[in-house]
Amino acid sequence: MGLMLTSKAGTSTKTNVNNTKGFTLLELIVVIVILGSVLLIVFPRIPYFENFALSSEARRVAGLLRYLDESASAKKIYYRVWFSLEKGSIEVESSADGVEFKKSGDESLQGRSFKDAIEMVDLVLAGLGKVDHGDVAVVFNPGAGAEPFNLHMRKNGRTVTISYNPYSGKVTVADGYV
Repeated sequence: MGLMLTSKAGTSTKTNVNNTKGFTLLELIVVIVILGSVLLIVFPRIPYFENFALSSEARRVAGLLRYLDESASAKKIYYRVWFSLEKGSIEVESSADGVEFKKSGDESLQGRSFKDAIEMVDLVLAGLGKVDHGDVAVVFNPGAGAEPFNLHMRKNGRTVTISYNPYSGKVTVADGYV
């Protein structure tokens, strides 16, 4: 309780002023309405975040493939990429002569394992056709790249296609099974 001095025509008296700190009922109701409105906007958009995970992972794989294509030509190194369809992982090995491959010491070439229910559906290669189980190796040659292929990834029924074109060196990511 605080004291407040009041004066009236030269006289002074002390009165008690109740200084309570807290929220009024009206302020609490306004906050609850605002939070409820935010939740109504956010909850329908949650599937967007799941789609974002698949798109993000596809872009990272595409970036890795671009790097391997450019690095093979620039450094004159062979790269072998193992796509393990059942494990949902990608491993990269390198070789100076294209015969003896070993794990690369380059940090950016460490393997990738897909999480969050992201799966590799299949790999379609020009020479092998459609492969939907087991392990598949693709070799990036200096100056020539690798054979053209499409990698299909899926999460919650949504599929994306990562396409590698050795003639242009482009790696593209497209929605759907292309």
